[in-house]
Amino acid sequence: MCHSLLGPFAFGSNVNFVVGNNGSGKSAILTALIVALGGNAQATNRGSSLKGFVKEGENSADVSITLRNKGRDAYKLEVYGPAITIDLRITREGLRTYKLRNKSGQVISTKKEELVSILDNFNIQVNNPVSVLTQEMSKYFLHSKGEGDKYKFFMKATQLEQMREDFIYIKATKQVTEDKVEQHGGVWISFTCKFLFNRICFFFINM
Repeated sequence: MCHSLLGPFAFGSNVNFVVGNNGSGKSAILTALIVALGGNAQATNRGSSLKGFVKEGENSADVSITLRNKGRDAYKLEVYGPAITIDLRITREGLRTYKLRNKSGQVISTKKEELVSILDNFNIQVNNPVSVLTQEMSKYFLHSKGEGDKYKFFMKATQLEQMREDFIYIKATKQVTEDKVEQHGGVWISFTCKFLFNRICFFFINM
C-alpha cells in the first residue's frame, strides 16, 4: 500500500491490540493478513484489485506470515514442522504467487490449493465477516437499519450463502454429470450421485 516496510510483528497466542495514529498502518496490517491468506481484494474494503496494494513506484508487494503448527491440529507436521510460513508476492500487474515454506525455510508448495487446505485445517476464514470484521464492514453492519442487510450478513457469516450457491451449481450440472456417468456404465456411481444430491435437497428443505 503506502508503506515501504511494515513490521515484522510478533503476535502473541492470546489477544493482541494494534494501536497507532491515523495512517500508521493499522488497517494495512489487517489487509496484509487477509490478502496473504487468500482473501480477495474486495474483502479488505481497501481496494478493488490486488494491484492496488502495490506501493506507487514499486514493481511488487511482499507479505510473509508464519503460522504456529503444533498440537493435535498440526497440518502435515512431518512435512512442515512446528511452523508454516506463507510468502505472498503481488506484482504491479495484479498477479499473486505463493511460496509455502517449512520451519527450515524450504519451499514445500507454490499451489493455492495447498494454502486452502492449510486454512481449512486451522479453520481460518478470511472472507467471513465474523472471523475478520473490517472497519468498513463494522460500520455497514452497525449503521444498517434494514433487516434484509442484516440477513445477508448472517447468510455470509454462517456460510449458508456459499452453500446455497454450491447447491444451485450442483442442481444445474446434475443432469450433465449423470449423462457422462451413464455413458461410461457407472451405474453405482450414478446411484451415489443421486443419493448425495437428494441428501443436499433434504438439508435445504428442512433448514
